[in-house]
Amino acid sequence: MGMSKAGHRSSNHHKIMKEVGSCYEISNIVETKKGWIFRATDGATFNYHPTCKAPRKLTSFLRQHTKLGEQKIRKICSV
Repeated sequence: MGMSKAGHRSSNHHKIMKEVGSCYEISNIVETKKGWIFRATDGATFNYHPTCKAPRKLTSFLRQHTKLGEQKIRKICSV
């Protein structure tokens, strides 16, 4: 039987939530049924659903809408 419903590593996503939550350019984090919505101060939103491709998409969002350095972004999104 396949592992299609296997849970994702929650420790990695807790690290992401902690770092993104402390970022000044992220004004609001709303929890949804299957993830979170990050709202940037410039009005942009990002729907974060913990999947294998989500950290790459989050990297792009953080580069475009925050002033975090490249090293910090790589550290946050290295899941």
